[in-house]
Amino acid sequence: MVENKKTVNAISPGPSQSNNTHVSKDIETNRRSFKDISDSAPPCPASLQPQSAWDDPDIASNYTAEAQEFDQSLLVLKQALAKIQLERGDDILDLGAGTGLNSVLISERFGVGRSIYGSDISAAMHNQSVYLNYADFQITDLAEGVPRQYREKIDQGKMRVGLINCVGAFHFLSPEGIRTIIRDIAHCLRVDGTAVLTMGLYNQSNDWTGFCDIETDNDVVGKCTTSKFKMHYYDRQFIKSLLQENNLDIVEWNEFSLSNRDAISTEEQQPSVLVVCKKRPQPQL
Repeated sequence: MVENKKTVNAISPGPSQSNNTHVSKDIETNRRSFKDISDSAPPCPASLQPQSAWDDPDIASNYTAEAQEFDQSLLVLKQALAKIQLERGDDILDLGAGTGLNSVLISERFGVGRSIYGSDISAAMHNQSVYLNYADFQITDLAEGVPRQYREKIDQGKMRVGLINCVGAFHFLSPEGIRTIIRDIAHCLRVDGTAVLTMGLYNQSNDWTGFCDIETDNDVVGKCTTSKFKMHYYDRQFIKSLLQENNLDIVEWNEFSLSNRDAISTEEQQPSVLVVCKKRPQPQL
């Protein structure tokens, strides 16, 4: 029996405001070119891992307005959600929820009465959330899989997950992290449930690793800080095979450019893909 759910109300984010955070994708200005970084790039020091950068209060506080301005994944997610149907009683997981922009789109699509459970690696990002009606929220590292608290509820029949959204987080996961979270997504979805994922694409190897700078300018004190993110880009066949191995059938494959900034040249822009997949029944033995 499914436990009582908290009612979810759609909350729209406010209008985009001017801010001092710049998510820099023009690699020429970041002192390194994508073409100069091979997949033998050195390991990312612990101080440069995503969690420490996302917990920067300046980045967290300005992320929502900045993402609304440039992040194309919000548009492709909205288009994908319009085609998805949920069953009565289905719960929703939003993994890597950040400041809640994706959760707002999900709530607007599926309306009042759906329980949305969220997670993110950064408490600072969640503290700036524009979505306030999570049934529960866990601060956990996505590379370790779906939060244990949610897996336990699902296994106990207290949650029935019809939709898992993980848009905007897979770029920061290593191949092992990708395998872990895909395995958990397949475990947590009900049969015929839907997962919506985005990943960075690369054409020449299974795992291409580079660094992306996020610069935060503070005009008040004349200070500029830079946080580095280790990012991974995956071969198309690697993604497709991984989903297939975990009983996830691809129903939509939509390649897009992650950013809509006009200053970014085609040569420097790494493509991304939004994948919509459904969980198929386990084969009968």
